[in-house]
Amino acid sequence: MSGDAFKLYTSNNIIFTRNKIDFTGVAGANGIYTGGAGISNVEISYNEINNHLTSGQWSGSYIKTYFDGTDLAHNLWIHHNYFANMAPRIAASGGTTANPYDGDSDRETIIFGEAASQNVETNNIIEYNYFENCDGENEMVSFKTSKNIYRYNTSKNCMGGISIRFGHASEVYGNVFTGDTVTDFSDKQLSNHRQLRIGRSAYLRHRSQGLQQLL
Repeated sequence: MSGDAFKLYTSNNIIFTRNKIDFTGVAGANGIYTGGAGISNVEISYNEINNHLTSGQWSGSYIKTYFDGTDLAHNLWIHHNYFANMAPRIAASGGTTANPYDGDSDRETIIFGEAASQNVETNNIIEYNYFENCDGENEMVSFKTSKNIYRYNTSKNCMGGISIRFGHASEVYGNVFTGDTVTDFSDKQLSNHRQLRIGRSAYLRHRSQGLQQLL
């Protein structure tokens, strides 16, 4: 595999299901990339996306929706996928170790939009997925659009969390976070369950306060 595995432009009513994307030996690339306006009603289901482990100054997400200044993908239904083994890139500040706490590194597992797209109501749903060892950065899943739902997912040993840095009216509920886990919530959160291994901390991320230790 070289470059993005699956790209969408001006397409709708698409089903991407039962595929495996393996990043072994791949540097900078995305798994599934949607480019700009004119994309809606896309189902991403029963896939395995794995092994984004190449070290160095490389970026790339497993699922990324790009904002073209006008619009971006709407009505994505992301369900029953296995996302695993994403390592952080080496710190851009000149450090020599890979550290998910160095801040944004463009290595989220799933990312919707950017700061400029915060008022776009995308109505995306992420549900019934399994995330394991997704350590690309401190934002494992990042919403920078509005009216999205993250529910009924399981995260195991993921040092990144759920971050809603921009936008409004998104919901996070009914999820399980277990093992060495950081959970970032900054919008509506309901009935999430955390099982944390001794010696690790859970964190709550607020837009203006950064990381606040809970345990």
